[in-house]
Formats: sequence, structure tokens, C-alpha cells
Amino acid sequence: MTSNTTASAANILDVPAPAPAVIAEGKYFMPDTIWHGGSKADLEAMGLVPTGVVGSYQTSEYSLPAGWAVVESGVSYFQRRLVDDRGNVRAKLFYKPGSQAGRPEMELTEVGDGAASAGEVTAYLPAKVWYGSSLADLYAFGVKPTGKTAMAGLNQIVECALPLGWRVVPSDESIFQTRLVDALGRVRAKIFSQPGSAGGGMEMEIVPVTLH
Repeated sequence: MTSNTTASAANILDVPAPAPAVIAEGKYFMPDTIWHGGSKADLEAMGLVPTGVVGSYQTSEYSLPAGWAVVESGVSYFQRRLVDDRGNVRAKLFYKPGSQAGRPEMELTEVGDGAASAGEVTAYLPAKVWYGSSLADLYAFGVKPTGKTAMAGLNQIVECALPLGWRVVPSDESIFQTRLVDALGRVRAKIFSQPGSAGGGMEMEIVPVTLH
């Protein structure tokens, strides 16, 4: 889609599943097996603190940093996600069902990972942002412009790769509103579509969140 293309809200907004449920905050038994040569030292470098308690099936208990949580993956009942206070997925947890031989395993992810490297999870966001904010405020949290733009009415929209776990969902307030939410289900931006005339367009309000 190029800068001279007019795109409707229906074609722009990809509506995925609801926010995942929070499974644990504070403490959690993390898998000891970490893919790609990862180690417990990597978890400690991220701010997780081992409690010294050893769990079953090769797991160890850690205290999670403030604001971090383990949530459902939305992909499989046997997968979970470790999400930081900024709403970024920091680890994918995998559980093997069906036998005692199965063991939990884990893959660490980079901050902002998932968009460009794992399936191009993208959304078009309005370039017009209210109250003196700009798209750069979202870029600071891992949202990345792909370089593609389009027009929605009279306003430009920018295709952005979203951090892992972020998505655009419907709003309960109006069919002409959607919400950009992070991996914890927190609203990070309200997106408004103005239907019905050539003067319509898309605009956005960035929602501040408390980061620990």
C-alpha cells in the first residue's frame, strides 16, 4: 500500500482475539531449559530474582520485577508468555502435555521482537495524534514504522510493526473506535475513525500508562 492509496477503516484494522488472562504476578516457576543457549543468568539480567525454591518438572521459582506477569499466550493452552511492565513479551513458555517425561521449556525474546521477525504483525496507525503527542511516543515502546503509508480520508496513516503481543482490538464505545493494547491488555492508544464524508479521517490519542 503506497502513500497515494485511499484505505478504509475496515481494510486497515485487523481485529484479533481479546487480551490474554493473567496467570501469575509476583512469583512464578520458570522452566530451567532455555532455548538457543540461554541460561538462568539471562533471567537475572532481566531483573528476575531466584528464590531458591525448586519446582517439579525442572522448574525454579523466581520473583518477577514489579509490573511483570505471566499471561496466556492466545496461541495454545500449552503456551504462556512472560510480559514486562511495558507490555513487551520477554519470554515464551512451552509446556509439553501427556506424560511425565515432558518438561517445560522457554525461549527468551528481544524487546520489541515479533513484528519484523515473526510474521509481520502490523497495523496502520494514524499520523495525526492528539494533545501534542506523536507516533514517536509509541516508537519509544517498540512500535516500529515499516515505511509504508496510506491515506484514510484526509489524514495519513502509517503502517507499524507491533511489539510481540500488541494488537488492535474493537472498542466497546463505538464501531468507529478501536484500541491499541499491549501484551498485558492495557490500552496504549485510542484510534478514532470518522466515517461518512471526504473530510473524514483517522486520528489517535495516546494513553499514558504507569510503568514500574
